[in-house]
Amino acid sequence: FLGYCPQENVLWPSLTVREHLEIFAAIKGLRKGDATIAISRLVDTFKLHGQLDVQVQKLTAGAARKLCFVLSILGNSPVLLLDEPSTGMDPAGQQQMWQVIQASIKNTEKGALLATHYLAEAEAICDRIAIMVSGRLR
Repeated sequence: FLGYCPQENVLWPSLTVREHLEIFAAIKGLRKGDATIAISRLVDTFKLHGQLDVQVQKLTAGAARKLCFVLSILGNSPVLLLDEPSTGMDPAGQQQMWQVIQASIKNTEKGALLATHYLAEAEAICDRIAIMVSGRLR
């Protein structure tokens, strides 16, 4: 499966964080035991313990963004498409996300395509950067 973090948070407002994680794990074909381990690790990494049973509509914008990112990396996809993944997050959350992206693709056969308006984000994550201006690569 492809890991995709869209620019807009595409989440079900009435479902909880836990329900999102469990549904996405099932969609991505993770076995129950593997899903439990993967979800536990992501919850620990992104400090989501206190939000597991919170409905998405009650999350802060930064927490909802974090959930979208976590859903995109759940299942260890070989390719990630990340569209403005850290928009709306606090600086600590951004740094944490950047570190996870780097760690998940560094020295592996995995790849990521990042779309961002923030040069600092591109520099922190990417080993190659292409800049698009008026629809043309520069």
